Amino acid sequence: MMYGFAIQVILVLILLSGLIAFVGNRIGRFFGKRRLSLFNLRPRHTATIFTIGSGILITLLTFTTLFFMSRDVRIALFGLDNLKLSIQQNREELDKTKSELQKQINELNALKKNLEVVQQEKYELELLRNNLKQEIDIQKSKEVIFNANQPIFIDLIEGGRNALVEENEVKDILSKIDQDVKKYKVKDIEVSKQDFDSAISYLSSTQGNIVLRIISSKNVVVGENLPVKFSVSKNKLIYKKGDEILRTVISGKLSQAAIEQKLKNLISSARMDASNKGVLPNVSGALGSVSYSDIFNVATKIKAANSLANVIVMADSDIYSIGPLKISFKVEL
Repeated sequence: MMYGFAIQVILVLILLSGLIAFVGNRIGRFFGKRRLSLFNLRPRHTATIFTIGSGILITLLTFTTLFFMSRDVRIALFGLDNLKLSIQQNREELDKTKSELQKQINELNALKKNLEVVQQEKYELELLRNNLKQEIDIQKSKEVIFNANQPIFIDLIEGGRNALVEENEVKDILSKIDQDVKKYKVKDIEVSKQDFDSAISYLSSTQGNIVLRIISSKNVVVGENLPVKFSVSKNKLIYKKGDEILRTVISGKLSQAAIEQKLKNLISSARMDASNKGVLPNVSGALGSVSYSDIFNVATKIKAANSLANVIVMADSDIYSIGPLKISFKVEL
């Protein structure tokens, strides 16, 4: 089926070629026997012309037959240059497409590598996050023993002595503190050398009583080291005995409980005033205490007067920076 058309064309060409050759031969012999002349040529030459003409005619008929019977022949005869140009253009487009495809493949490979790097970084970050979360959970589960900026030690040290003497005394204090905090399951005391040297320099260069405070630098939980910092300052006189710290007016017409609350508020204000002027809290964070019996007695006196009373908070003794804040009440009716 595939070669039927080709066989038909070949058979037609054979038949046509044979027929034309036969006719050309007969005409040539006819002119040769009768010694006829064409265009005044010699008979032999006339026969040759017919023979050549029959050959040319065979070729023309062959191409004509192929031209009308086969589209491929028409393309081969008249469209070959265009076909070559089209093939060349298609090859160029194919090469361009291959180049773009290779470029896209390279970009895809680069993206794959970047994706692998990102996935690796993501894995590492997730691992770090999980570790941090575990560490945070562990820290949260531990009890905070010392809070940041919490005083651990406060006392007076004589200043103005030899630096080595001051250094030895401070080291002794640190050694005692280190032993004391061990009962809280704290590992070791950590001291900044720069902070330590600065404190020793101040102590050795300043005459008089110096308030030395050793303070926790951060929140510390069970099993951790305790980093500390130093605070050194002169032990200044803040209030002399009998100095008025604060005063207020309280009505005796109030209830006993309301008068007591007014007195407590006055004590809080006095503590704030003392703190602002430089009185330091002790290691428990307190400036000083007032017994409830003192508050009750003053409140009872005001209530009994049943009138307005001037209540004055006074320094019960000389009060220095190191404290404590000792106060007493004076009631003027």
